[in-house]
Amino acid sequence: MKFKEVAKANTSKSSKFHFQHFLSQHKVLTAATILLALLISVIVASISVQGSYKFSRENFDRLTATAATIINQASGEDPIISRTCSYERPGEFDNLHLYCRVSMVAYLPYKDDSNAIKIAKKLDNILRLTFKQSYLHFSSFFQKPYNGYGVTVILLNEPAGHQCNFYVETNKNAERVLNFPAKSDDDLIALSFECSAESQAEYFPVTYRQG
Repeated sequence: MKFKEVAKANTSKSSKFHFQHFLSQHKVLTAATILLALLISVIVASISVQGSYKFSRENFDRLTATAATIINQASGEDPIISRTCSYERPGEFDNLHLYCRVSMVAYLPYKDDSNAIKIAKKLDNILRLTFKQSYLHFSSFFQKPYNGYGVTVILLNEPAGHQCNFYVETNKNAERVLNFPAKSDDDLIALSFECSAESQAEYFPVTYRQG
């Protein structure tokens, strides 16, 4: 074979090798891009489903019963319960959405700091056992129980991931709790709960409609 023919053959082999290498890299890049796109789609779909979930009457009833039982176990008192609905805009230019709210409170005598901490720790332990995910755990309250305030954020087991709050408040802070009438006595511990969610229907009285 002549020199020019050998050089031509080598050049042809080299070009073929680079082309195959390019195709191989291109396939890997394409596969990676497709996998990334699928992953993003799954995440977006998951967030969308969670964000668009509307509570049924069964969801609200279960939530109310669970929270009332927890507060009763911690305080020994049956809580006062309020359930209302409202029409509000999630964003400035959004359409009105229907939200319903469950709130409740139980009052106990304050007595002293150690009694307040004991009751708050009892509620805290119940919440840790009941919910897979909970945060804060009244940490600020344990440091300052008198005229104290603490919140534990919980993520519901069903429907999974929805956030609600339990509170413990004392003395001046316990005089007015959530949407309940003010108390004249400030020698109190207030254990309370609040949760709001978009609702499928007007299950409770509508008390507010945003303009």
